[in-house]
Amino acid sequence: MKLIWLVGVISSALMYADETTVFLNENHRLYIEPDVAYEIPSKTRDRSLTIKESGYLLGINAGYEFLKANSLYAGLEATFSMSNRFADLYFEDEKISEGEVKGFQNNASGMFGYTLVSSNVWLTPFSGAGCYFVSQKHEHLNLAYVPIGIKAEYRMANFSIGANAQQLHFVQVWHQYNDTKISENVFGDGNYGYEISLPLSFKMDTSDKHWHAAFEPYYLKLTSTLAFIGGRISALYNF
Repeated sequence: MKLIWLVGVISSALMYADETTVFLNENHRLYIEPDVAYEIPSKTRDRSLTIKESGYLLGINAGYEFLKANSLYAGLEATFSMSNRFADLYFEDEKISEGEVKGFQNNASGMFGYTLVSSNVWLTPFSGAGCYFVSQKHEHLNLAYVPIGIKAEYRMANFSIGANAQQLHFVQVWHQYNDTKISENVFGDGNYGYEISLPLSFKMDTSDKHWHAAFEPYYLKLTSTLAFIGGRISALYNF
């Protein structure tokens, strides 16, 4: 229901725009971008013990999209990030230990859908398949998921503004802590995360007019204790 409500808000907001020029005519989009994210602090409590965790990610994101008006959509994306997490352990209200753990958080996904165009408004509902790979010290977590979402974009002559939303419906979880391994099918159990982003693109003043710059702030929630606020600054090549 949250996703349906958000799609309605995105569509309504973009329909109010009144520009009539076209931002891009190319169908293919390649991009590469540094990815920086702050892990929203979380708290886990077990009787008198409390663990408070936070951290950040530094990585790179790259992908390809086929975008054509009133046609099939396809996309591939991969993210490689180094993570740095901080954990403080409290007994009641007194800190008794603190630690820092380095690791990585990677993601690979493939998407397909259909792009609907009306005037300068582009709407692309999509689905696909992907997997997150999270690792730190003795713990490893893999989350296979099916995304269900929509990409919305309003295109002008030298600028575009977008809004993307997707739910990540988890279907399989692999968890390993030291030598203990657990594999669980969670399809249909109501386990999901979600991501919301607001990409802004600018046409760069180059001789071939194919290069664009973009900035994309985002919010990503994977689990109840793992959520991020981040941003990506990218160079896009359209052809």
